[in-house]
Amino acid sequence: MRGFVRWARLGAVGTCLAGILSVLQGCSEREGALFAFLLLVINLCTGPATDPGAGPTPDGNKVVYTCEDGDVDLCVVNADGTGSRLNLSNAVGGDTGDDSGAQWSPDGTKVVYTCVDGDHDLCVANADGTGSRLNLSNAVGGDTGDDSGAQWSPDGTKVVYTCVDGDHDLCVANADGTGSRLNLSNAVGGD
Repeated sequence: MRGFVRWARLGAVGTCLAGILSVLQGCSEREGALFAFLLLVINLCTGPATDPGAGPTPDGNKVVYTCEDGDVDLCVVNADGTGSRLNLSNAVGGDTGDDSGAQWSPDGTKVVYTCVDGDHDLCVANADGTGSRLNLSNAVGGDTGDDSGAQWSPDGTKVVYTCVDGDHDLCVANADGTGSRLNLSNAVGGD
């Protein structure tokens, strides 16, 4: 409790870090402190302390976060502070606006995020910056408005997200862009 009070004195950043540390119960105190310090440095250098898309890979070796490089992009760094920053948005092409809300695939090789392509779409990119991004919203059809809030299925083959079909619905699509999206809200008769 004493540690939480120390972090809480830092205001919103401290509250955020205290929450992160409580989530990292499986980590040693040293690993948790290193991760919290890294997020603090990233947020102090790049913007607000509340980055909903910031987070480590499932194995904890890398961190994705929003960075400003003329517009809002996604950047990837090694969690141990070694190496250089990868501007993922620029590396995979199609950087036409603010990218945000990044989520790692379960195996840590890909990132799904909200990209701007006229409206807000979902894009999938290789986390190492190779290849071109896939505009998932356009690939699976039905892109009628702003898509956001993407989450991976546990096996990494599908993405579930908020889609707009007149109102906000829940949709699911193959992460590789094959097939058509399924509007779950309409499929179960709840819309």
